[in-house]
Amino acid sequence: MTREDRVELLDALIVKKIPINPPHRIGTRLLFRALDSVVPPGWYVDTQAPVTLSKSEPEPDVAVFRGDTTDHADRHPNVLETALVAEVSHSSLLHDRTVKKRIYAQAGVPVYWLLDLSGRVIQVFSEPRDNTYRESRAYQSGEAIPVILDGVEVGSVAVDSILPPE
Repeated sequence: MTREDRVELLDALIVKKIPINPPHRIGTRLLFRALDSVVPPGWYVDTQAPVTLSKSEPEPDVAVFRGDTTDHADRHPNVLETALVAEVSHSSLLHDRTVKKRIYAQAGVPVYWLLDLSGRVIQVFSEPRDNTYRESRAYQSGEAIPVILDGVEVGSVAVDSILPPE
């Protein structure tokens, strides 16, 4: 690996990240803007920010953290400060649906959004328990996804506002 390689720590292994294509970049930016518009004070939205878990330090495409970004000047946010993580998936769909989902559930991340760009659907996983998510719901065009922070709905995001144009 070279210094330019994008990597993340998953299950105590350094894993090379898949290159970002234009739909992925656009989906990440659209999701950031949508969440940033509904997240109340006391929370902030970040992109490609590492989250410190017990054996992993994934870099979700978008995440919502408690506090302010300056609260984490000397360390990355941990799972107790993480309300929501999201992966924008195109070529990484299988990896995000299996490995990343398991890692987030195992760590107790409350809500995991998986944006399936090819299928044009957003899968929302919640209620982590026993290394899996107990609840799952798919959202499609024309629907709105509730944004839940600490068990409270703080707003919603229209699916059509976060999926890149076809």
